[in-house]
Amino acid sequence: IGTILPNVAKETGLSTSTIVIQGGADAFTGMIGLGVVKQGRVALITGSSHVMLGLSKKEIHKEGIFGAFPDAVIEGLCAVEGSQISTGSVLKWFKDHFINKEFHKNAEKQDLGLYEYMGELASKIKIGSDGLILLNYWQGNRNPITDSQARGAVWGFSLKHTPAHLYRAIMEGIAYGTEYIVRCFREAGFNPEEIYVCGGPTKSNLWMQIHSDVLGIPIFLTEDPNAPLLG
Repeated sequence: IGTILPNVAKETGLSTSTIVIQGGADAFTGMIGLGVVKQGRVALITGSSHVMLGLSKKEIHKEGIFGAFPDAVIEGLCAVEGSQISTGSVLKWFKDHFINKEFHKNAEKQDLGLYEYMGELASKIKIGSDGLILLNYWQGNRNPITDSQARGAVWGFSLKHTPAHLYRAIMEGIAYGTEYIVRCFREAGFNPEEIYVCGGPTKSNLWMQIHSDVLGIPIFLTEDPNAPLLG
């Protein structure tokens, strides 16, 4: 931006030639790191939450999505946003509270991390988790309902269900939450054609495949998974 003001330099003891640099919000810089700099591409930045961001030539304003934000990333284009506040955090919650020592031992025997081991078990469960359905509103819903008081739900339990069923149901429920956002994007006239993903969940081929199957959109992983830092 420039250099610090003389009075700031005097107050802090820094040189008046000290350069001031402005950064950006993590998800928006992540768009650049993922190469989502033109219309049609969408960034899916994952971790404890999911953030979906795309660029549109026109301003889009619709209940249930955030934006559009003019010139927020690329001059002349508008950023459109939809997010899920509880995604990877729901899997972590389940791992921390409901996976017993036997699963830990089995994962160690196979030289696998616990997430990787649970993913292997979940991959053997049929699509649909044998009727187990999940809403991932553990901390409310950011988009498209935008209700901090909304809460998560799991239903369809039977005696045949195992921890692996619930693990897969969490993955599937979150993918459908992402699809709900994409549906709102399309209703607003914004049509994602390609999704570029970064973050911890990309380590799970199963979860990425579930997302792609549910969304019906190609998903691309980048060489550098730390897109916000790269951006």
